[in-house]
This record gives sequence, structure tokens and C-alpha cells, in this order.
Amino acid sequence: MRHTPEQVKAALQKCRAFTNRDQIPTGPLPSYTYLVKLYHLEYRHHNDEWIYLEAHANQDAYKPAAESQYWYRSMTEKEFDRLKWNNRFHGNSYGGIAPYRAYVRGYFTNDSDGCYIVEFKTPSAGFLYQEFVKRKAEWGDVKSEGGGTYGLGPTGHGAGSAGAEFNRLLALRTITWEVVDMKISNRLA
Repeated sequence: MRHTPEQVKAALQKCRAFTNRDQIPTGPLPSYTYLVKLYHLEYRHHNDEWIYLEAHANQDAYKPAAESQYWYRSMTEKEFDRLKWNNRFHGNSYGGIAPYRAYVRGYFTNDSDGCYIVEFKTPSAGFLYQEFVKRKAEWGDVKSEGGGTYGLGPTGHGAGSAGAEFNRLLALRTITWEVVDMKISNRLA
């Protein structure tokens, strides 16, 4: 590997030390400095292609959908930008969400398109599950994989209707979100 873990950690520490925006363009990770600080992202591991960062997640290990307060999704740059700027989920496929981070991390690899894992927080344990159960006849049942997953995209539950309801809850701030994993291109000099 062209960088040691200590070198990557030192670059991240330098990002956290910046006190104004003028320092960011000359920093070691200019495109990501703001996000590293905002979400308290720490070094997880790296290779020559990617640097993987993580923050605290409220549900790392298995938890069934019926008991889950937190939901996770791996997002591409484009999906994340839309969420960040519009506070809405915009997926162009199934758009699955799962009730614990470890499941989503299984799809968060060097070869995946995802660059972020987002944690969605609902008001209480079982909240989202109950919302979906109310519409089971229209949207179908939870998928059993990963403790119970739902599709928010146009090929997901209710052909996008579940995603529209999820977005309504985001708009009302009933559901909030945080970045809990990020992978960034390894461009350290």
C-alpha cells in the first residue's frame, strides 16, 4: 500500500484542525473536509483506491424491522447529493433500506457504486415497520433479507409509493438522517 494507516489518520486529523474555508482547498482531502468534520468521521481502513471512514451508528448488529428505530442505505454520490440538498430520497431502482448497518456494509465495497451509508432515524422503535404494515395490501410485505428490508425506489414497495411516503416523513422531519460511513477516493500525495 502506498500509505500507512498512520499517514491517512494524520491527513484526517489535519482536516479536522481547519478553522476556516480558505484552508480546505490546500488540505489533504479538499473535497471531503467539510463532511469529515460535520459527521465526525474516523478512519476505518483503506487501500490504494479508497479510504473508508465511519462514525457511530445506532444499530450496527442485526435487528428485525419490527423493532428498528434506525434504517440504513448505501448511496451513490448523486443520490446523496439529492438527499443533502433536498432532504428527499431519489433512487432510480429498488432503493432498499435495511434495519442495521452491518447488512448494508456487505454491499459497501471497492466495486460498489455507493460512497455513503446513511442512517435514517425514526421517532421510535417499530415506527417505520408499522407505517408499512398499514399499507401492506397496497405495497406488499417486507422482504425477509437483512432483518426486513423495504424498497423506496420506483421498482420497490408500491412501485415508488413507499418512497413517496418516506419523503413526506423526511419533509416533516419525522425522519432525520446522518452519514455513518463514507468511502473516498484515495488521492493522498
